[in-house]
Amino acid sequence: MTSFLKNILIFSLFSNILLANELNIEDLISIALKNNTNIKIEKYTKEEKQADIKSSESLYLPKLNAKADLSSYDINQGGNKIKDNKVKSYSLSANQLIYDFGLSSYKIDLSKHNYNASSKSLLIIIQKTIKDVKNSYYQILKKQELIKVAIESLNLDKLNLDKVKAYVKAGIKTKIDLTNAKLSLSNSNLDLIKAKYSLKQSYVKLITILGTNQKYLIKSQDFELNDLKKNVTKLSRDLGYYVKNGLTNRIEIKRYEDLIKINQASIDSAKAQYYPRIDFNATYSNNNSDQLSLDKKQTIAGIYLSWDFFTGFSSDSEVKKNIASLNKTKEKQNQEKLLIAQNITDAYIYVQENYESFKISLVNLSLAKENLYLSQESYKNGLNDIYELNDSKLQFIQAKSSLVNIYYDYKISLSDLEFEVGNKLD
Repeated sequence: MTSFLKNILIFSLFSNILLANELNIEDLISIALKNNTNIKIEKYTKEEKQADIKSSESLYLPKLNAKADLSSYDINQGGNKIKDNKVKSYSLSANQLIYDFGLSSYKIDLSKHNYNASSKSLLIIIQKTIKDVKNSYYQILKKQELIKVAIESLNLDKLNLDKVKAYVKAGIKTKIDLTNAKLSLSNSNLDLIKAKYSLKQSYVKLITILGTNQKYLIKSQDFELNDLKKNVTKLSRDLGYYVKNGLTNRIEIKRYEDLIKINQASIDSAKAQYYPRIDFNATYSNNNSDQLSLDKKQTIAGIYLSWDFFTGFSSDSEVKKNIASLNKTKEKQNQEKLLIAQNITDAYIYVQENYESFKISLVNLSLAKENLYLSQESYKNGLNDIYELNDSKLQFIQAKSSLVNIYYDYKISLSDLEFEVGNKLD
């Protein structure tokens, strides 16, 4: 490969990485809505339900049939033989439903309600996918920030090890201090490795949600405390407001309204089987034969009533079955309402918990930072031992990690509450 081609390839790869780094949460949602497999499957289901409407509406249209054949007749009747190997015949028939006591209209209603329910199922999956993308996005940002914390811990241990080496060389500190400093550094290396692999796992989950094998990189955000304080705010409404809105807005509840209509249409359709059906039928047939007895034309037209007045109690069973399905759907609707209220309550409490925890974490981080500085100065002046220094450093890293976790947990809990309520939060 020439040097020119290598430069082009490197530039192309670098450009793709830069482009991937520019992906924000809106970009990821757009990709997921286009490629997510669950969304695609539900779209195909919706198309099937739409085709069912066309199929059921055809019940009102006439049925036309044409038939033609070339036959061989060899008839022996009363000593007379009639034989013709080339009898040409054709027939035309038509059937038009006149009245079936609502059976066809109920089937059309049933297909329309199924389509409406499928449309709402698609919206539910879209909303859940958006929530999953947001949560996965925040998880990646969290893992990226925890890697930074692990690197900071590593750098502190490296700096501490260099100081301890100098103290040991000068005879101020003992070798046990050196061993402890090395152990602390080794533990920080281990934490960094774990943080990096945890980030990879979060990316794998994101790719699954996006529905594409293409790899995307998310740009790490600046983790400035002043900006964080502005982003973490108390909920402006009480729990009752969110529960009320959730029970009004959630598509799951509206979907159950369609499911109830499906059950009701199924009951009506089953009851309609008790009644007769009235059709108009017309048939024209023509047989061409050299034999006069076989050569004939025939036209039949009339209105016909058919009535399955006893079907072995299958209609009764069908009605009872659909009534039971209706009652079950209503109970599931009530169950769904209770579950939504519970989930909203859980999400609301989680937001409140993270909000309160964040404020305390800010204080803890400030105290841990000050404690680390004092411990470093005391160790330098020989006023404490290596264990106290390591402990203060560990407290500082834990306080910072806790702040990172709580902040992004707050963002995720807001996303969950928004999903549970069914719209954006005030």
